[in-house]
Amino acid sequence: MPRNRLLRGTSAHPRDTGSFTPYLEDFAKLIQVSDSMMKSAEIQTLYIEFINMRTDNSLSNDIKEQSQSGFRRSFRKLAIINKWRESTKPRGYFIRVKRYSRQSFHFVEYDHINRPATSLIHRLAIDSQKGRGVFASVNIAKGAKITEYMGEWITEESHRQREIEYARQGLPPVAISNSKKHTILDGNRNKNGRLFNADENIARHLNHSFRFPNCKLLAEHLGNDIQLYIVSKCSIPKGCECVWDYNERRLDVIAENRWLAS
Repeated sequence: MPRNRLLRGTSAHPRDTGSFTPYLEDFAKLIQVSDSMMKSAEIQTLYIEFINMRTDNSLSNDIKEQSQSGFRRSFRKLAIINKWRESTKPRGYFIRVKRYSRQSFHFVEYDHINRPATSLIHRLAIDSQKGRGVFASVNIAKGAKITEYMGEWITEESHRQREIEYARQGLPPVAISNSKKHTILDGNRNKNGRLFNADENIARHLNHSFRFPNCKLLAEHLGNDIQLYIVSKCSIPKGCECVWDYNERRLDVIAENRWLAS
């Protein structure tokens, strides 16, 4: 419970309220105190325009929907912290928003370039059912190589045996198949067969999303070798979960694992 009684009811985790408001802190930098009142609906409209402009309209649809549904709650918390005077009838705040243009964000600061994956993304507990996920530690631009997906290429038979072993150890059942060579990439081990530590090969911990993936798997062929990378499909705001489509389309497998269809 927040100590400031005015903040009561505004501190729930975004996953509890089904909302995520990206770039809200950046939007707040444009706000100045004013003697005239601006309605909450007008502020929300400017905020949606702001994030569309900020990301060149490449934000995923589910995050756009969340930002709309969660804006008023998140903005009220921001207003209380910054001591912006509030109006109740009509609902609004005595502020004004400085003008901005698309050119203001043409050279937007995406500080993911030439940085190790551990500083771009991090693992975070979500809930008892979903476990942990991987979240953006910084704002990541569309088309960025986030991290390499490493592992050991093994036969399908070896993979089946290892799956049983990993289930006992509580390791994620991660595997990417190469249908041409009939091999499986075991993401729990490096190319020499050594088990990764918990903080190594973080790509294996990305959760699945069939409907709203914001990442994808990119394969680069270097001679006879294949290097796999997790790449952003759209702009990923700081604090947003990174998810990709596992591309499992076998109906029998989906029937046993209904989460693959979500």
